Amino acid sequence: MIGDYLKAAGGRNLPVLKPVWQDPFWTNPNAPHISAAARTILEGQTRLYYSSQNPAHSIVLDENVWGKALTRIVLDRITPEQAADEAIARIQQIFPQWR
Repeated sequence: MIGDYLKAAGGRNLPVLKPVWQDPFWTNPNAPHISAAARTILEGQTRLYYSSQNPAHSIVLDENVWGKALTRIVLDRITPEQAADEAIARIQQIFPQWR
């Protein structure tokens, strides 16, 4: 079922279930954009998103720590080094909560 949906979407999304990869649709050389994307997933190394490895990453993203650092540079005219130091300090507060 999910394989049919993914194929109907024109290969814009790739399957995550191994049985779906068995369909020759994903390796068809006549559809080079799909087969190239599939080859990247099937033959390359993949890794989990950082946010799934440690919830602290999600909090850093949710709080937009680095975006706030850029805002401080542009609007508050602090140096990039100061903004980076503030961002790193905030990240160092977040991570110990999730060890």
